[in-house]
Amino acid sequence: MSSLALAPLILGVAYVTLADRKGISIFQRRLGPETVGVVGFLQPFSDALKLLTKELIHPNLSASFLTI
Repeated sequence: MSSLALAPLILGVAYVTLADRKGISIFQRRLGPETVGVVGFLQPFSDALKLLTKELIHPNLSASFLTI
């Protein structure tokens, strides 16, 4: 699959997730993901950046068969 076809798919999933979060926040009577950008439209990009910059931590003395 080419990157030209993959980019709209990823953006679509990101904004469906945003709509899902906003809907859930309405049902739970709490604030939704509206803190990043105008009306939360940059929230998917913020989530992707957070996911890509997470650091994997593997302690030296941990059991290796338990790690994913």
